[in-house]
Amino acid sequence: MILTAAVPTLGRSWGGLATYAAACISCVLTFFTIRLIGGDALRQLQNRTAVRILNQLDVQPIRSVVLLRVLFQTVPALNYALAISGIRFRQYLTGTLLGLPRPIALYCLVFDYLARA
Repeated sequence: MILTAAVPTLGRSWGGLATYAAACISCVLTFFTIRLIGGDALRQLQNRTAVRILNQLDVQPIRSVVLLRVLFQTVPALNYALAISGIRFRQYLTGTLLGLPRPIALYCLVFDYLARA
């Protein structure tokens, strides 16, 4: 994880910004790659649970992505699922940009504290 090297090397602020930029770029590249390969494959599922979850994603897509990012940050499985969920890229990007700063800031504080200890 870039954060473990960025914070001690660049400091809490610059390390956090570098990590945030790298995480956003990674999420965007993953989204386009997986969307190119899988399209909106999850929309083809006939499972009632999957349909219910996707309907919730449709109702509040940005809020859903923000919440998922706060909880799971850049977990690859989340990136893949969102990419093939049929969500619009603009909604995905907005949710990602708004959801990643909180966990990254928390990690920066923790790693800065550990580096000083």
